[in-house]
Amino acid sequence: MASVWLPCRARRDRVTVAEPPRTHTGFLLHGTCGSDPTVVPVQSDHEPNPRPVVLVDGLTGEQLLAVVGDARVVTNGPLELEGHGSSGVAVLSLAIHQRRLGLEIDHVACIDARGGEDPVSGRPLAVPPAPQVATLITFVAGRDEASAAWTATTADAFRAAGWPVDVAG
Repeated sequence: MASVWLPCRARRDRVTVAEPPRTHTGFLLHGTCGSDPTVVPVQSDHEPNPRPVVLVDGLTGEQLLAVVGDARVVTNGPLELEGHGSSGVAVLSLAIHQRRLGLEIDHVACIDARGGEDPVSGRPLAVPPAPQVATLITFVAGRDEASAAWTATTADAFRAAGWPVDVAG
């Protein structure tokens, strides 16, 4: 069993999950915010420094901003964001707009994204401007051609704008 801090505005509990943790397990929000009967609260006197903040596909803009806002409060330093699917598009947008949003982000990972609208703004991902902060961006394409094509094109656009980019896989 592994303990993971579950970010939720309604509660702040440490939970135990029945799967082995990754080396750097951080936040994991799956949309139910603790109502899953397989998640059992465990008492804790402290909260860990979450790295990375893992954001699953399908979260609303409100959910994404709530999780990132909570992470900013408990993290005494820059954030690391890992976004899957549509949340991958969102973390790229958050990296672009981090100064305006009052965030400090060291690294974002965009995993298995296919483009589409940014769930936070409701608009397509903006053409990346030159970075105001040196935030590393890691792209991991999904197994289908749509994800691979979008990932390659988007990684090239960020690289051309001067962002440090790593394409995994």
